[in-house]
Amino acid sequence: MPDIFLSYSRRNRRFIDRLVADLEDHGIEVWQDVLELGVGDPVHKSIESAISESRFFCLALSPAALRSYYVRDVEFEQAFSRSLRERRDLILPIVVQKLDVDGPAIPERIRHLHRLDFSRRRNYAENVRKLVQKVRGVNTHFSGERWYKGLNISNLGEPVGVGPTAQMATLGPSYRMVWHDGTVTRVDVFINGTLAHYKEFEFDSGRRVVTNTMYTPDGSGGWELRDDVWYYSYDPVTGSRATKAMRYPGENTARVVEYGKDGRALREYITTEDGERPDRQFPYSSKVFRYDQDGNVLGEDWFDDGGAPIPSSV
Repeated sequence: MPDIFLSYSRRNRRFIDRLVADLEDHGIEVWQDVLELGVGDPVHKSIESAISESRFFCLALSPAALRSYYVRDVEFEQAFSRSLRERRDLILPIVVQKLDVDGPAIPERIRHLHRLDFSRRRNYAENVRKLVQKVRGVNTHFSGERWYKGLNISNLGEPVGVGPTAQMATLGPSYRMVWHDGTVTRVDVFINGTLAHYKEFEFDSGRRVVTNTMYTPDGSGGWELRDDVWYYSYDPVTGSRATKAMRYPGENTARVVEYGKDGRALREYITTEDGERPDRQFPYSSKVFRYDQDGNVLGEDWFDDGGAPIPSSV
């Protein structure tokens, strides 16, 4: 069952693609007609089925969307009818482009609903977080613990649980995420029922992760800092991740990963604070990631200290 049916105008496709990527990065399944409809599928029947099966209907408002026959008269009407039948609010309106004062009006039936305004790009990261929390049904002030089969750090830098479980798994890995006032502050990693290590997170004023620190047993009943500490920075305009860097305790070496506006990792390089050769040995000084047209990683091109290609690239 998809989490969200996303109704939008093709004119906003570039923004929508980015939003869908970030939502899916948070484990939210999104239904898009362009991607889901096969050749020869009956359009109206397929849309009706998808809207009926999705948990929420997200209406991406823009001047073009409000003029669209399919958005207003097909998809929205189907979702609104379902909302009346089930007697629940399943329509999530978001503004993806500033609306014209003299343009088409927002449907009267949803004007009373709160809208997330994505047209203000500085609020992008916070709006994604709010949308994810709404779909997940997570209280923004929740404090407590939840168990997951896996853990990811999203393109926005946030800890994301994958595959919720009722309790710790006795075999294999399981992750206990600790929440405080709606924010994940710590993750305990269990292997075969035993606590193997844990991660702690620090956040900025926008509730985005700025450090991700791992601790492991020190052999005498305590815990010690491991050389797995990541630092995150963010684009000041979009709010999305710009870089992440891992620095090694006691050394001046750092691995830095640079990200594009679409959330993809573009380049990784090894650097030092003093500009000297790194005091840890790596098979490369930098590498560039290659993608196909669908955004899948095809491989990596490695380079040495002088910028020359390394034959062992993958």
